[in-house]
Amino acid sequence: MASHAGDRGVGVRVRWWLQATVVAGLAALLAGRWLAVSTADALWAEALDIAATERFFRYTRTLIVVIAFAVAAVWCIGNVLLVHRSIKSVHVPRRLGNLEIHEVVPRRLLLGLAVALGLALTIALTLGTGDWWQVRVLAQYEAELGVRDAVLGHDISYYLFRMPWQRVLHTFATLLGAVVAAVVVGLYAAVGAIRWRRRALHVSAMAGRHMAILSAVLALVLLWGYRLEPVEYVAGVHDVPMDTVLTAVRIPVARMLSVLALLVVIGSLLWAWTARVSLVVLPWLMLGGSSFAGHYLVPSFAAALRSTDELRIPDVEVRRRQFEQLAYGVHVEEHTPYRTEGEQTQQALDQSVPRPVLWDGFAVTVLLNRLAAD
Repeated sequence: MASHAGDRGVGVRVRWWLQATVVAGLAALLAGRWLAVSTADALWAEALDIAATERFFRYTRTLIVVIAFAVAAVWCIGNVLLVHRSIKSVHVPRRLGNLEIHEVVPRRLLLGLAVALGLALTIALTLGTGDWWQVRVLAQYEAELGVRDAVLGHDISYYLFRMPWQRVLHTFATLLGAVVAAVVVGLYAAVGAIRWRRRALHVSAMAGRHMAILSAVLALVLLWGYRLEPVEYVAGVHDVPMDTVLTAVRIPVARMLSVLALLVVIGSLLWAWTARVSLVVLPWLMLGGSSFAGHYLVPSFAAALRSTDELRIPDVEVRRRQFEQLAYGVHVEEHTPYRTEGEQTQQALDQSVPRPVLWDGFAVTVLLNRLAAD
């Protein structure tokens, strides 16, 4: 009996050493590849007499990767551990002959699975962060170029150097908030903390507080994104026309959506305090509907009600020619005819049937004048 127990112990130790050897070998391969690439880059930089610049770029890249991984690890593993803390016990059904028994999963195993899941999320969400160093280095350039856009009045150095880094950070924050929130909701639903019973949604107290905080964080990230939308429009990120629809509809809509996102933040915090789900569901529905209408429906209707001359902004066209001359180093004499998103829809719109347009005083005035004329 003792010999069997000793053999089992020896087998466990041998298996553990084999696993440790495999992991160490994989780590050595990854470290060896990184060392070989770094050495080759350093030798190449020394041959070109740019070793100091190459070291600065490598330091910046390493620092960004480490910081991004640390932030993602704290966020992902911390949220998964909060879900693990709310789990009292997990039973796995097993059959023993004709009997069905439920075996309790050890807490230590659940803890290991939670950490592994958080680490897997961290690795998946930080892939590609090594390419951020280029944008970060450009963001350190603070000198202004002396040319400002005609819509928001920013110097073009902001769009060239600082705005790309802000978009990188916002995209990373959005990815962290949305993915972790979806995973946490799925885990709570799997363990029964979120369930649908008697035609009503029931959420446990701890799960409700946790999801309320995640909802507030995600709404803050969206608020940040709505505040960035005007400069992204002007920079051409969303490929929208530089016309009066931009200044009279899209930019005001972005500011209105930022206010709604702030209401979602307040509703989420109230949900954590009062445990009333409706305080967060209704603001989220309002924000989602307003975002869809404000980004797709309202600008199309507003552009359709304007003529080509009413869509033009002469100052913006002049400044655009200046930007083109500055960017390409040529003098532009002629331009293609001005095209807007309302030219095709203008003909298809039935002028006899007025359509409602929100958040656009010009369109409302046009509709009222047509109604009065009829």
